[in-house]
Parts: sequence; C-alpha cells; structure tokens
Amino acid sequence: MHGIREITEEQARYINQLGVTHVNLNQHWPTQDGPFLACDELRRLRERVESFGLQVAALENVPIAHYDKLMLGLPGREQQLENLQKTITNVGRAGIPIFGFHFLPSGVWRTNRPLSDVGHDQGSDKTAAHTLGRESNNTLTELPRSGRGGAAVSTFDYELVKDAPLTHGRVYTEDEMWENFTFLIRGIMPTAEEAGVKIAMHPDDPLVPSLGGIARPFRSLEAFERAREIADSQMFGLTFCLGNWALMGSEDMYAGLESFGRTGQLHYVHFQAVRGVRERFEEVFFDESEVFPSVVRALRQVGFEGAIVPAHAPSMGEDQGHWEYPWERDLMGLTHSVGYLQGLLRGSEEVSE
Repeated sequence: MHGIREITEEQARYINQLGVTHVNLNQHWPTQDGPFLACDELRRLRERVESFGLQVAALENVPIAHYDKLMLGLPGREQQLENLQKTITNVGRAGIPIFGFHFLPSGVWRTNRPLSDVGHDQGSDKTAAHTLGRESNNTLTELPRSGRGGAAVSTFDYELVKDAPLTHGRVYTEDEMWENFTFLIRGIMPTAEEAGVKIAMHPDDPLVPSLGGIARPFRSLEAFERAREIADSQMFGLTFCLGNWALMGSEDMYAGLESFGRTGQLHYVHFQAVRGVRERFEEVFFDESEVFPSVVRALRQVGFEGAIVPAHAPSMGEDQGHWEYPWERDLMGLTHSVGYLQGLLRGSEEVSE
C-alpha cells in the first residue's frame, strides 16, 4: 500500500480488510524534523506497522530539502550527502529493506486541468504547476472530474507549462544533471551495500526533457541502463513506475522489465494506469490500462517477487486532499485498484498453472 506516513488504526483496518500484507512508508511528508531520518524513529514506524500484522516493504521518498543541493550540485552538497548516508544507514538498522528515491529537484508536475479544455488561461496553470514543483501550497488539490463517470483524475499537459518560469534561478542542463547524479549515487551506494539496503530509483515524472529550466534525464530505458552502470552495484535498481514506463513506449517498458527483472533489480513496482502520451496524459482507472495484464505476465516470467503498489487512483467520491496522497481522499478509487490487481494476479496464477 502506498503513501503511509505513520500508520493509523483506521488505515491498518482498511488495509487488513483488503487482504493487503505490505505497506510502503513515505517520508516525503516526514514524521520527524531534521536533515536526516533517525534510526529510532524509523524503527518505531516499522514496529507500529508490524503491530497491526503488516510488513514494511520499503521506505520511499524523503523531503526534497534533504538532497536538493545534491541534485543541483550546489554548495552544501557534501553535508547533504553525509546526511543521506546517515538516512540510508538508519533505514538498514531499522530493518527496512529498500530505500526509494527520485531525482526531481522541482518534484512531480501535474497541470490537473481536463485534457478536453480549450481556450483556457495558460498563465494561471503555469503558475500553479511551478508552485506544485516547489512543494508549496498550491491550487491543484481539486482534480478535474473528467474521468469515467465523473471521477476525478490527475492530468498533465506540457503545453500549459512548457514556458513555466525557472524554478531554481537558472537553467540546469542534462549534462549537469548527469554529473550531479553520478556524485550522489556513487556517494550512497557503498553505504547502501554496507547497510544491506536496496536503492530503488523512480523515473522522471512527467517524461519531458525539461521543466522549469531543469533537465529531466531519467525518461528512457537507455538512461536507466546508464544509471545502473554508474551505480555499479547489485543493490541499485528500480521503482518501476508503470505510469511512466508505459509512456516510454512498449519497447522500452518490456525491455526494462526483462533487463532489470532478470538481474533482480526490479525492487518494487508502482501500478499507475495512464492514457495518452508523455506530453499529455491522464491517470485513469486500472481496468482502463491496456498494459496491466501483459505486465503481470512479464513480471511472473522474470521471477519478480517484490511489492506491487497501487498509486494515483482516480477519486470517486467528494473528498479530495493532495492529489498524490491517497489518505486525504476518499478510498473508493483505491479500493477499486486493489481489487482489480488482486483479480489480475489471481487470474495470472491460474493461467501459469
């Protein structure tokens, strides 16, 4: 299950009722202050999950402020590297097997306007998406009710933000971002190996070359093959987010499943259903995905045994919180997603037998 900060009794009851066994702790919205995550606090979070009969599959996402200087090559990156090493060491000491991260200094972007809209004010959307990228309060909480049956879905339209203001004061080129990634990943992999923690990297989201002046290089299989070569460690692998990999195209997606699956470097999989192309898409109900059944078969073929995590489900009811945090929204869309995946997995078991 996705997006758990500190599990509540209500969340645990819901998760257990669905028959889900594992959760991912997400500390993008941290439960503790400070520049790194402390071992005692992480252990407490894990033990609380286990007290409800569940297991922690991974910890994914720390605040961008923990490593923004690392991603941008700014003064202070050495101290942030030391702090990130402490976090990874503490993740291992706390008994959490996987640390998931992204390389997005301005975060995940959505425009969250109905894709059928024409003639709308692009200026307001540029401002909103820019603000979202900087993790400030934003006006994108209310999702457009443009999904099936009036469901609220998240959307992205590159035309609305291609000329967005610089998010970090200047343009950062793709070569710079690769240099910064190399410094970061080579700095944390020895720590991860010593701590016994797998490092799972998420693709750029969305998969466009640049937003707000910052290049986004992690948008293809070729890029992740290069990243794996730079990391030079079996502990490095993927958060295989289907919302992004499906938009890379079927060739890259299935080749990525094969390449990283056969080597045991698919650390966990985000199931997100998308419709469209990388420059213009919406996140839809899971049964509307054209690739989920074949992806499940491919995962079985490569021997994948990790966590499957439903994410970014449409909102079916009236309650809407932050679009990326499911526990502030109604749970009907998430329930549909879990049930669909359970049926898909059960059906694939019967076929494989």
